[in-house]
Amino acid sequence: MGMLHVRGPYPLGYARIAEPGLTPLRHLRIGTVRLSPGSEIRLTFPDWETVLVLLRGKGDLEWPEGSVKVDRPDVFRELATALYLPSGMSVRLKAEEETEWAAIHALGDPDLPPRLITPGTLHPRVVGGEGFRRQIVEILGPDFPARHLLVGETLTFGGNWSSYPPHKHDEERPGEEAALEEVYLYKIHPPSGFALQWIYSSHHNIDHLFVIRSDDIVIIPCGYHPVVAPPGYTLYYLWAMAGERRALEVSVDPAHRWLLEHYQLSSPR
Repeated sequence: MGMLHVRGPYPLGYARIAEPGLTPLRHLRIGTVRLSPGSEIRLTFPDWETVLVLLRGKGDLEWPEGSVKVDRPDVFRELATALYLPSGMSVRLKAEEETEWAAIHALGDPDLPPRLITPGTLHPRVVGGEGFRRQIVEILGPDFPARHLLVGETLTFGGNWSSYPPHKHDEERPGEEAALEEVYLYKIHPPSGFALQWIYSSHHNIDHLFVIRSDDIVIIPCGYHPVVAPPGYTLYYLWAMAGERRALEVSVDPAHRWLLEHYQLSSPR
């Protein structure tokens, strides 16, 4: 099936981490941009729509239609600043201190407008039940004007499960499930911690369990994909999805569907 788990951290500059070819991804690409204090970089992605999500650091963000100073101490204390860019548009990133961005791409539309997303425009919500509570923030939800991408962040509190009850989104069944591949980029606090990521599907004959460290990336081409944070450690993951139809429609593993009614959940997300 190809590579599913990539260990961080990643080199300075723009690093291509997971994309079609070495991985089973078809639509989605993810990279990182790491800058040392005082450095800068200019990036252009001719064929891809791009979302840049600030993970940590302070500096300047400039694109043809605007500029802004950005500051995020880390993903655990502040909501994201992000920039959506249509294909072909350039961006300049400058760092006042050590800075890290996630760069998420899919084939894009040059006619869509760029858009800045700031912490004040985001709406975090706590979902789940006892033992699987987490905070979800949609950065690019289904209503956001994009071609393929859906992007957000999840904070899973220590001792809790996430992406739970186990759900998947690998079949195209409009109104019930959308076929979307996905990647997770993880941070853990304190950074000495770990998490466990399970990906399984009898239909696709996969059953993988990964030990996750801070900065790792996992590719989820198909299947159910619950993840758990051990007590004492908060797990963050940036999630990015892409497919032909941008809809957050998922189906729960039938063996665990009873949990939706038991906890009176409207959605497994």
